[in-house]
Amino acid sequence: MVNRNQRSLQDAVTAGEATLAGIPAAVPAVPTASDVLAVASPPMAVLELVLDNGISKTDKITNDGRIKVSGIEEGSTWQWSADNGANWSNALRERSGVVELSGDGAQSLSVKTTSKAGAESTSRIDFVLDTFVAAAYASQAGNYEGENTGLKGSAEKGAMITVRRGSEILATVKASAEDGSWSLPLAATVKISGLTKVDGSAGSANGTYTLLSRKEAQGLVDQFSKDLAPEGKSLLDTSRTAFKMLLSSTIEFAMMKTPSMM
Repeated sequence: MVNRNQRSLQDAVTAGEATLAGIPAAVPAVPTASDVLAVASPPMAVLELVLDNGISKTDKITNDGRIKVSGIEEGSTWQWSADNGANWSNALRERSGVVELSGDGAQSLSVKTTSKAGAESTSRIDFVLDTFVAAAYASQAGNYEGENTGLKGSAEKGAMITVRRGSEILATVKASAEDGSWSLPLAATVKISGLTKVDGSAGSANGTYTLLSRKEAQGLVDQFSKDLAPEGKSLLDTSRTAFKMLLSSTIEFAMMKTPSMM
């Protein structure tokens, strides 16, 4: 008859014999350092737009569909996908490269890196490709009767608007990032030359004059009436077009009949 202690000892010996006989023990083996290194994921690829030229340098809006791929570990291969991993390119062994996507709108590029041991890591970049330049519209802002004259219009949000007169660039303005609106104050000018003094030297009134609005011209009447006429009756004829020219700290005024400017 075997007592309880003897049976426990016999069971323990039997379990030990089973292990030695090649039957796996219940406790799993601890992985070695080489096993851990074999399954470690490779470093993720670094993805950057070749040109981020949106409203800011970090908004990932560009008109250039090229993406720079770098940071590939030596010995690893990489593949890219433009459809969220549904399809992958052939494996590439270069440690860096450039992938170019096309088609305006939201875009994404995924890059899968595979190590020598077969472990994988995936990087992704999302951006907006915008190669279409929307037409900018302009109309007259203000008029001769008001205080300001110029142009106003609408364009793509954040777009740069260049205003030309023939081949001459008058100005460049930036459309609002919120609604695409833009405005540009402009003033008509006239150039006067050939005026001479009594001694034959060039007169100081020669130069370029800027158009004044009718309201600004009336301000001249109110400002100078007491100096130019008795009893407050102005000698300035506001039916004529008024111009001004700034010379150092002095402002020269001219009143001229230029029907084409009215």
